[in-house]
Amino acid sequence: MIEYSMKTEEIYEYLQFTEMILMNFPASLPQHHTPRFTGECITQPVRAYYHVINDAASPYNTPMYPNMLPRHSHSFYELNIITTGSGCHYIADNIIPVERGDFFLIAPAISHGYYSEEKLSVFHLLLSDRFLFENSELLRRR
Repeated sequence: MIEYSMKTEEIYEYLQFTEMILMNFPASLPQHHTPRFTGECITQPVRAYYHVINDAASPYNTPMYPNMLPRHSHSFYELNIITTGSGCHYIADNIIPVERGDFFLIAPAISHGYYSEEKLSVFHLLLSDRFLFENSELLRRR
């Protein structure tokens, strides 16, 4: 295992860089209650799809919510993987800069959304309680 500890100067530079990135993004995102983002959309144990922000061909982009996937919450677990681009993930009370390769496991009832001024692709894997219950023994194995 490789251990690495940041020096005070590196931490300061990282914090300045993160602050600079966040200055270009809104302080908050609007909340929305679109039915496709609630528990009713999980009729199968697992569902997966891509959401691409700033792509005119994406069915999820609307003039009402430019450059973003507005804040929302739901009754299932969701694994999000950033596959292209960069932006910010608004999750609970935090704003986190994101880029390709970042991933998040979001618990039920946690408000979250994305903002980007460039093309940002997010792979969503929705996991129902039924899926987790039916596979709980398998999921506990190492």
